[in-house]
Amino acid sequence: MRELISNWIDYILWGVLIVLPTAISFLDINNLFSPFKFPILIGLSTLVLILVIINKKVKWDFLSYCAVLWLSLVFLASLNAYNQELAFLGFIEGYGRYEGFISLACYVILWFAAKNFLIVTYKRILIWFIGMIPFALYALVQYYGYDPLVLNYGFTPRIFSTIGNQNFVGSLAVILVVFSSVLFVSSKNWLFFIFSLLFFSTLVVCQTRSAWVACSLVMVLFMLDQVIRKRNFYFPSFLIIGFVLVGVILVTSKHDNSVVQKSKTISKELNLSNEYGGSGRLKIWSITAKVISANPWTGVGPENLKVAIKKEQPKLYNEYYKRTKTTIDKAHNEYLHMAATCGIPTLAVYLIVLGTILVSFVRSGGKSFIRLAFFLTVIAYLIQAFFNISVVAVAPVFWILLGGLAGDLFISQKLVNENNQENQVEVIE
Repeated sequence: MRELISNWIDYILWGVLIVLPTAISFLDINNLFSPFKFPILIGLSTLVLILVIINKKVKWDFLSYCAVLWLSLVFLASLNAYNQELAFLGFIEGYGRYEGFISLACYVILWFAAKNFLIVTYKRILIWFIGMIPFALYALVQYYGYDPLVLNYGFTPRIFSTIGNQNFVGSLAVILVVFSSVLFVSSKNWLFFIFSLLFFSTLVVCQTRSAWVACSLVMVLFMLDQVIRKRNFYFPSFLIIGFVLVGVILVTSKHDNSVVQKSKTISKELNLSNEYGGSGRLKIWSITAKVISANPWTGVGPENLKVAIKKEQPKLYNEYYKRTKTTIDKAHNEYLHMAATCGIPTLAVYLIVLGTILVSFVRSGGKSFIRLAFFLTVIAYLIQAFFNISVVAVAPVFWILLGGLAGDLFISQKLVNENNQENQVEVIE
């Protein structure tokens, strides 16, 4: 019975990886994305929690207790929030991104379940990638201007795919690119190469610079790892050539050269002398820092950053709005945002969890390629998180992968090549 329940938890977790990023509702054209994904997140997370409780066979360790402590601190921050309803639900009428205490609790549930029950095999990963094909193809359809939502319903012509925003598309795309690329190089399986090119095309057309930077840095790190370990560099080289060709095709096939123009702005946005540099992020960070300084212990409550800025820094709030015609509801830096909304101690516990998981992998020697894929994917997400925000469409994917990296349910597999020579592609650590 326990084995059956464990299998169902594993299946649901892999289902979450597919369903949450790709699910959109056409029943209400005004609530296609987060409003539709939020109840799905709650439903699947609740089901997972029930099955975990029934199963009982879970591993409680230092990381698990840290996760409970983190969630307890988030709960305390929600109780002390400016708007408790907004803090717990993540939204009120006409406002909120659905990342209140309920969503954050769901993330912890998924992380804990993945840590204990996620079984990682090449077959499961391939099914996940297949499920991500609509996400990738829809982005390409939008890039070439054929999106029915834009043509028929007046949506802004951007690359939002099934996520709702080009920055969030980039967050998911960089996860998929890094994961599929590492597996192609390690397994020599050409299906992973095809997926890496498909997901890379999504990464290119979404024009999210933080995701571009994260992907570039992590892929350099991966190539250095291959050189240090003195592995055959043929497949990494082939991967690079494939990325270059895909990039050239996408850029030259569109007359406005939007990708090239976007890439040229990276150095400009890094100009620290411009307080509105980084698409206004530097100004947002400085305002957020003031909120953190005024509320260092429990923060202002999940989803309450905008409320806090409006009440505590009205002059800066109005100044930013006059300059950009937008308001600040997220810090556009997940770490600063967590400190501002949930307190510095909450951020500290979160960083301890991340550091423990990553250091544990490094100390293990990183012999498993699938574990390496998890590790580099987590690193890529954490890099882009310096410039981006957490959303219900992508964050659960990250938390599940983080839980998978913290767990040890990686199944050893061997693939046999055409010459009947066995190549060890996965090693249990």
